[in-house]
Amino acid sequence: MSRKQLLKDAILQAEKFLDRAQIALKEIVDYQAEMSKSVPGWRGEPSPSRKFAAAKRSSLDLSEALVALRRGK
Repeated sequence: MSRKQLLKDAILQAEKFLDRAQIALKEIVDYQAEMSKSVPGWRGEPSPSRKFAAAKRSSLDLSEALVALRRGK
């Protein structure tokens, strides 16, 4: 794979990760806001969701793309 293609792939994976991480973060923030209405001062987090799992999987894909970029393969 060319260096140009490796860079494009890494950028694509980074964008996917950022999108999914922002969605997961919004879910956590919304959950905390909702819970703090009923229990003042409450700052727990929801159980890991599919959105959080998608962000974790996407981080693995990004890691693989970055390894390929570093190795030049």
